[in-house]
Amino acid sequence: MSDGHTPGRIGIVTAGTTAPWAQFVGEGGIVAMADREGPQNPPDAALAPFIVFSNRVSRGAPNASYTIVGNVKTEDEFAGAVDELVDAGLDMVVWWSLALSIGSDGAAPSAAERSVRRGAERGTIFVYPCYSGPRVDLPSVAPVGGVEPSPPGIAVCPPPPNDSLQPPVVVSWGDWMSFRLAWRAAGITDELQERDPGMNPHCLAVWSIAAWLGLGLNAPAVGRGRLDVRGLRRVCVPVTVQPSALNPVLGMFEPRFLDRFRA
Repeated sequence: MSDGHTPGRIGIVTAGTTAPWAQFVGEGGIVAMADREGPQNPPDAALAPFIVFSNRVSRGAPNASYTIVGNVKTEDEFAGAVDELVDAGLDMVVWWSLALSIGSDGAAPSAAERSVRRGAERGTIFVYPCYSGPRVDLPSVAPVGGVEPSPPGIAVCPPPPNDSLQPPVVVSWGDWMSFRLAWRAAGITDELQERDPGMNPHCLAVWSIAAWLGLGLNAPAVGRGRLDVRGLRRVCVPVTVQPSALNPVLGMFEPRFLDRFRA
């Protein structure tokens, strides 16, 4: 390509089915999508909005390519999907609709943990909400937390019912108004609807982190190498959240810094 940029390759694993979006394969960077067999879950209504949003954030760089595995219902199916995406050489794997076991210290690693660790050791980036597992302490693994204003500071958004939170590597805005205003300040205005889409707040934060990392994956291919999520530190601000036990390792990603730190 004349500008020296190569599209990043992003995998999405979802509990929802992808059938409603099958007609869009070949458009917007979607190269493949397939559902796991068995009983069908409801469609993932967030798939198309995320891809449109992620492509909009790239602003002139080639769109990323997306490979989607849907209707994932068990941890073993998840592990298999991750293995397939890693073996296909994808740069990043993202999920927001799965709540996998976080695991505990000393426990035997789950199938999901083994697959994520294997992928991370090969350089694949993993971005997912901090109420979902697994817990893998490697540089390219980023459980993400959503935060919201809670004067005089900010607070981590609550987890979905029956889930718990692990300390996030990074946080970003999880409430719709703050998310939308921050991205508008970064110049992303035409793909953000006025009305709250009802997304889980931690999922909104995943969208921000995944979109920005996807922009980094569009860096010039020569010498690009694999991206370390700790590169996020340069677009994060130090932050103390409530509860303090969930303080993020890298700080808070602020979309308003996007222009300053574009790849």
